[in-house]
Amino acid sequence: MGASLSNMTGLLSRLEQANFIKRTHSEQDRRTIVVELTEDAKGIFRSLYKKGHEKLKRALQELNEQEKNKVNEGLTILEKALKADDE
Repeated sequence: MGASLSNMTGLLSRLEQANFIKRTHSEQDRRTIVVELTEDAKGIFRSLYKKGHEKLKRALQELNEQEKNKVNEGLTILEKALKADDE
């Protein structure tokens, strides 16, 4: 993430205090800290995803066939560019 260890520790502490993450020690190596989202945080992300998905679905339903074809063409171009970037 490009953040220093001290910045990351502070960020994680604030997220933990807000009940967004929980930190535990790894069972394999106690020096390693495992960071997981709490159920509350997962619920927030699920809700945001659902709202965004519903908004996108409504917007696409408003398009005519020609516009839908253009969106599909644009997404195909974007997919090719993203795949090329992975190589």
